[in-house]
Amino acid sequence: MKRTRGSPAQKKRAKKARVDVEKRQNDHENKTKNRTTSDASIPDIISWQENTVASLCLRLNEDLKSAGFPKSTQESLHILRHYFTRHQQLNSENWKNRDVIDSLVTTFIFNTHRTAKPDRAAITTLHILQMICSCLNDESDENVRVRVFNCLFPPNISGDMLKLEAQLVSLAISCGLSRVLDVVAWCMLEEHAAHTGRVIITDFCCLLPSMLPNLQNVLKSSPSMAARLLTSFTYIFDITSATTRGELLPLSLLSVVTEWVHSQPMLPYDRVSTPSCSLFHPVLSHSTSSSLPVTGLIVWTVLGPLSHLVGVRVDASWRKHDVKRCGLFSRLHTSILRGAVEYEHRGMKADNVWLRKHVTLHTSHVIKIAERLAMAAAAATSEDGELIQLAVDRFAQAIQLLQSCQLLDIKSVISDLNQHVDKIPSNRLLHIVLSHWTKQQ
Repeated sequence: MKRTRGSPAQKKRAKKARVDVEKRQNDHENKTKNRTTSDASIPDIISWQENTVASLCLRLNEDLKSAGFPKSTQESLHILRHYFTRHQQLNSENWKNRDVIDSLVTTFIFNTHRTAKPDRAAITTLHILQMICSCLNDESDENVRVRVFNCLFPPNISGDMLKLEAQLVSLAISCGLSRVLDVVAWCMLEEHAAHTGRVIITDFCCLLPSMLPNLQNVLKSSPSMAARLLTSFTYIFDITSATTRGELLPLSLLSVVTEWVHSQPMLPYDRVSTPSCSLFHPVLSHSTSSSLPVTGLIVWTVLGPLSHLVGVRVDASWRKHDVKRCGLFSRLHTSILRGAVEYEHRGMKADNVWLRKHVTLHTSHVIKIAERLAMAAAAATSEDGELIQLAVDRFAQAIQLLQSCQLLDIKSVISDLNQHVDKIPSNRLLHIVLSHWTKQQ
C-alpha cells in the first residue's frame, strides 16, 4: 500500500511540534540540573558535627552579610527549606542544629526590615514578604511547608511579627497564592485570626476596594483560609458583643461573605481541613479554630438589618443602601438554612460528633439575640415594624432548623427565652416553634 505524503503545511506543523517537545525536554533538564547544583551549594546544616558547628556558622554568617539584602534573605529562606527537606528525608526526630536555623531567621530574614532606613522600611518589608511567599508557594511538600511557616511564624508571636503574618496573608490574597493561604490557615492560632481579619478588612474593603474580587476568589483558591476568615469576620462584627457591637458591617464585606456561603452552603459548618502532616505536627492540633462561624452568621442575618436599633453606629449611607443590604442578608440567611439541611442529609459521619460539639449554636447566643430583638423593638419606630417581624421570623426559622439538626439545645434555655420573647412583638412563627419545644421538655 502506497503511503501518502503530507502536505507542506502538515510537515511544517509536525516539525514545529517536534521542536517544541525537544525545547520542553531541554528546559526540564536544565531546571533539574540547576536545582541540583543549587541544592548542592546550600549548607547542609543538619549534618554539621558538634565540633565544627561554631566555625561553620561563623563562616555562613560572614557570607550572608557580605551578600547583603535581598540576597542574604533569599539564601536564608533556601537554607530553611533545605533544612526541613533534609530532616524529612532522614526521618529524624532530632532537630539537630536547630538553633542555627533560628538565628538565621532572626538575623537575615526578619531583622532586615527593622534595621532598614525609615524611608525604605515599607518597601523592604514588602520585599521580604514577597520572598517568603515565593518560598512557601514553591514548596510542594505540605509537611516541609508547614514546618517552614511555623519556624518563621511560631505560635507565640506578637507585636510586629503578628502584623507581618497578617500582611503576608493580605499579599497572598492579592496574588492568589493558594499554597501560602492554606499553610497559614492550617497553622494560624484562633486569637491571631481576629487580628488578620481586621487587616484584611482594612486592606480590601477600605484602602483598596478595587482588589475586592481577589478577596472574593479566596474561596476558590483556599477554602481553608475562607473558613478561617469567615470565623474572624463574625467575631469582629458580633452585634451581641458589648465590645464590638458598635462597628458597622461593611456592605462590601457582607457581599463577599454572602457569595461565599451561597456558593458553598456547608462552609459555615465545615471544619478547616488540615494536611496529612498534621498527625506529626503538634502545632496544628491547637491552631484549628474551636468554633465555626454559623453562630455569628445567624446573628448577622437576624440583627444586621436592625443595626441602627441595637447600638451600632450607622452612617449616612445606611438608608441609601438599605435595599441592597436587606437583599444580601436575605440571601445569606437562605444559604445558611440550606447548609443546615445539607448537613442533616449527610447522616451520621465520623466528624458529626465534632460538628455537634463545635458548630452548635450556643444557648447563650440564643438569649443574647432575643435580648437584642427586645432592645430593637423598644427603639423601633413605625417604619421599622416590618424589619422587626422579618428579624423575628428568621430567628424562629434558625431555632427550628438547627434544633431539628441537633445543632442547638434549646430545651435547656426555653424558660429564659420565653421571658425575653414576652418583650418582642407577637410573632406567630416564633410562638409555634417555642410552643413545640416547650411541650418536648
